[in-house]
Amino acid sequence: MGVPREPFALDRGLRVRMVLALVVNGVLIAAAVGMLAWLVVFVDSESAYVLLFIALFAAVGASTAARRPRRARAASEADRARLETSIVRLAVLADIPPPVAHVQSDVVPLSWTHSTLWHRPQIYVTTALLDALSDRDLDAVVAHEIAHIQNRDAVVMTLLSAPSTWILRGTRRMWEMRREDWRLGPSLIMFAWTWVPFAAILAVMTYVVSRHRELAADRGAALLIGSPARVATVLSRLAGDIRSIPTRDLRLAGTTDTLHLLPARKHEQRGISRLWATHPSLATRLEQLERLESELQRLGGNSA
Repeated sequence: MGVPREPFALDRGLRVRMVLALVVNGVLIAAAVGMLAWLVVFVDSESAYVLLFIALFAAVGASTAARRPRRARAASEADRARLETSIVRLAVLADIPPPVAHVQSDVVPLSWTHSTLWHRPQIYVTTALLDALSDRDLDAVVAHEIAHIQNRDAVVMTLLSAPSTWILRGTRRMWEMRREDWRLGPSLIMFAWTWVPFAAILAVMTYVVSRHRELAADRGAALLIGSPARVATVLSRLAGDIRSIPTRDLRLAGTTDTLHLLPARKHEQRGISRLWATHPSLATRLEQLERLESELQRLGGNSA
């Protein structure tokens, strides 16, 4: 008998916050587009050109970062077979069709899911993650990603994060490119106020939802494999491994942190910077798993 779907269900509070975030996301995007249209029609068309430059620079920057080598060993067929074995076993327990297994060469131990409405879900892990974990520990990572798939997290987070990510990433890249074309600097200073505030608000809301969904995925993974303690152990181990990675490699990996098991950072964000944190603090995640472990042990004792 498979694990019932309830372990993967989002609590009511998270569902309400997610719906509100999506609604506000849509309103803010509509407002930003409306303001840009007003500027183009009634004031000037420079903002439209600047925004197109932003989209271009964001796309070029993302593709360039993806092509940069990170001195990692190549992924092998044995790596993919090992991941696929874990996925198939846990998909049967979760009563879902097995997602597609992918292994990417990288020195940062990461995992993430990719899912659209028209394609079969996919689970990605890096070679560094496979090298760091035993098969049982890998099950905890795969269970976390399956929980994300059950909760439609990849689709939701893509809808939430795409507008702000592209605007802010493109703006930053344009600022970096101002040395090559001096006109980019004045253009940003003159017109960035029309879209950057909207993007910043959207980003903060995306991170709030992301933090709650990570906690839900941790809970789903713990219940799926029947061991919150193992999920906690894996999170702690991988967090320690990530902190030993060179900052340059972490910066490249961290551009899509909202989809990763752990943020690609040496140190956790603190204070006001927690507003921009894509994940709950490690202490918060471990505390939740510790409470869940105690609850499972108590239920096991009562049933005995």
